[in-house]
Amino acid sequence: MSYLLFDLLFLGLPVALILRRAGRPPVRLLRASAALAVVALLWTVPWDEHLVRTGVWTYGGDRVLARIGSLPAEEYAFVALEVLLVASWGHLLRRFDRPLPPPASGSARLRGALLWGAVLAGGLSLLAVGGQARYLGLLLVWIAPPLLLQRAVAGDLLRSRLADRLLLALPVALWLCVADRLALADG
Repeated sequence: MSYLLFDLLFLGLPVALILRRAGRPPVRLLRASAALAVVALLWTVPWDEHLVRTGVWTYGGDRVLARIGSLPAEEYAFVALEVLLVASWGHLLRRFDRPLPPPASGSARLRGALLWGAVLAGGLSLLAVGGQARYLGLLLVWIAPPLLLQRAVAGDLLRSRLADRLLLALPVALWLCVADRLALADG
């Protein structure tokens, strides 16, 4: 399966089906999704580039249309479409329309930031170990800083909406795990 077909089947089609069911999203959600897609690309592309340059990841040359740097053009689409998948799923569930709770104490922010700081330190330790621990270390070092920032700035809000966040994230994550598994099995 080509990477373009993968993007269309596992991301584009679900986004289209969800939006068909949910209706047109509000302009505010479209703007926020576009901004988040840009942030996701700015954060993810350098990490992906590093993984490809160091041989951690590879993409079959016969499965991609074109490359931008060392990444397939379809990887850029994948990152942006992931954001749209979560946003469209949230629009379907109408989880963005509820009022925000009042701010809680700063202790939730501090605890969350400390937790993700520990994850970051663990990732750096795994990088120092190297070998088979390297990929997990790279993953933790990549994911911990934005989550640390989120928790430090809005940890109380994130914690108060935990059920909403799980309902948004878990089905999409499960879908993408299945899609990834199928793609890996296909070579």
